[in-house]
Amino acid sequence: MDASGKKPYVGKVWPGSTTFVDFFHPNATQYWQDMLNNLYKKIQFSGVWLDMNELANFCDGACESTGELSTFDYSKDLPYQPGSDQIESHTVSLNATHYGNVT
Repeated sequence: MDASGKKPYVGKVWPGSTTFVDFFHPNATQYWQDMLNNLYKKIQFSGVWLDMNELANFCDGACESTGELSTFDYSKDLPYQPGSDQIESHTVSLNATHYGNVT
């Protein structure tokens, strides 16, 4: 979910706009199992390459903003920020809300 906890978090990868599987959700494992089983019925494979599975995002933070300001202040909320790059560069926002209201 986005920072407001009301809308799906929208990012962007190779095919365009996308949402991401919430690995905190108790049904995430079943979702992956079902989707891979459906694919296997069409194409019998011996392995898969899950490109872009690491929550890479071509936007810096959410691609579609809710208009609400982030409450995450990097200078105050992170004890350490590696390097000089923005920590949200090409990945999911740190204030994205996961299943169970986990940020």
